[in-house]
Amino acid sequence: MANQADFVKDVPKDEHDVAYLTHEYEYHWAMIILHGENYWTSQPNLYPPPQAYFQWVKNYMHANNIQDVLEEVSETKYQKL
Repeated sequence: MANQADFVKDVPKDEHDVAYLTHEYEYHWAMIILHGENYWTSQPNLYPPPQAYFQWVKNYMHANNIQDVLEEVSETKYQKL
């Protein structure tokens, strides 16, 4: 399913394409692949991402020695909702 998603098939061509893809969490793109556009309106229980998602990302990054330069933003982005 992921390989067939339009936003995965096309390589970003410029900084606007990169900004479009990176302004959302991977969770968002996964939900679009699984449930389609506007999944947050048809299945509001999927938005915002569950707290377990943020813990999973943190654990994954730690286990793979990946530094998150936007960690503060990542953890607080959805708390305002």
